Amino acid sequence: MGFSRVFCSIWLESPIFLGLRFLMKTTLDLSDSLVKRAKAVALKRRTTLRAMVERGLQRELEAVEKANLEQVLTGLRDLSPGLWKSIEADAYVREERSGWRE
Repeated sequence: MGFSRVFCSIWLESPIFLGLRFLMKTTLDLSDSLVKRAKAVALKRRTTLRAMVERGLQRELEAVEKANLEQVLTGLRDLSPGLWKSIEADAYVREERSGWRE
């Protein structure tokens, strides 16, 4: 099985840079058959391979983040309701934020 080297330029947004966008370039080694199929689909959709890679990565990351959030929420739902009675939410949030920079 052969491999194709695909050069991708992906725009990233970073809150660290106040929403500024910067270009990150990377190289991916993908199987020839995958690249051929992806290029054919990109051509039919009138888009680029780069755009398809970026959208695919975005969807994959969103799925992981959603799964992680659902796992946390399930864990919280499984806690005993009596546990929450002893927690003062405002005091907890104040304490957590006390170490934040302003």
